[in-house]
Amino acid sequence: MLLLDYILPSIEDIPKLNIVKYVKSTDEFTEKYLSQAAHLKLFDSAIYQIALRTIHEIFEADVIDAIQSINFNGFVNAINPSTGHIETNCIISIQSLKDQFNEINLSMIDPKQCFKSLKGVGSTKLSSMTAIRPILELDKADKRFTDHYEVTSSIDSSSNLAAMDWEDFEHLIREIFGKEFAQNGGEVKVTQASSDGGVDAVAFDPDPIRGGKIEMDPKNRTGS
Repeated sequence: MLLLDYILPSIEDIPKLNIVKYVKSTDEFTEKYLSQAAHLKLFDSAIYQIALRTIHEIFEADVIDAIQSINFNGFVNAINPSTGHIETNCIISIQSLKDQFNEINLSMIDPKQCFKSLKGVGSTKLSSMTAIRPILELDKADKRFTDHYEVTSSIDSSSNLAAMDWEDFEHLIREIFGKEFAQNGGEVKVTQASSDGGVDAVAFDPDPIRGGKIEMDPKNRTGS
């Protein structure tokens, strides 16, 4: 299964301009804009089409049949009118099997009706920007997570890593991997001491191919 988090266009990204007309007698251009209702309807239609088209493109590109299903979560960055702050909310979520989706004739469907028939989740009017719970999401909540501390500032070329305290060593590993994953938007967290008295690291890699949740045990120097 491929879990896809997609940043969708906001309502402000959808053009309102409908017609530009040149008036020869005045040598001027006149503009006509969509009504608010038509503009909101165009936004809703565009969002449904983006979701369906994205799923189609991924399945079509999967020539080795590595993907059996796709879960598409669509997010929008928009201003919350009650707070005035920009928020990132999931407004659309859909999951589909490859065989099921490939039976659809996209050239003849109504985007909204097709989305609903696939059990997609979203508010009645997507333009309302109402946040919904994704059908599937990568859960980063873990009761084991604890605060970490920096180690690299206290070591130099003369430091003996083999003689380093286990807890310091494990926080060092988290720090090193944290800097590496941060280059691609990932993050690394450490867990509380387990039954063996150690601290493990958990990395979240957003890469669509190699990414996911990666748990590491620095004592055993292994990853899974």
